[in-house]
Amino acid sequence: MSATGANTPANHFGGSFGPNEWLVDEMYERFQKDPSSVDKSWWEFFADYTPASSAPTNNIPPLSGAPKGGT
Repeated sequence: MSATGANTPANHFGGSFGPNEWLVDEMYERFQKDPSSVDKSWWEFFADYTPASSAPTNNIPPLSGAPKGGT
């Protein structure tokens, strides 16, 4: 039985799932293969979800002048 409004994606702020983000990504993979494999309360959320692993990253170059270790 699914409790509407209890622990659904709509109750999470900003899409940040903290240490459980891997679980959401795993559920999303299952959803892509077979939507009925996840609770319907997630369907709308996953319709436009982008997993963190495929989200663009900041391309910040390494500090070339940083010390190499030792003093």
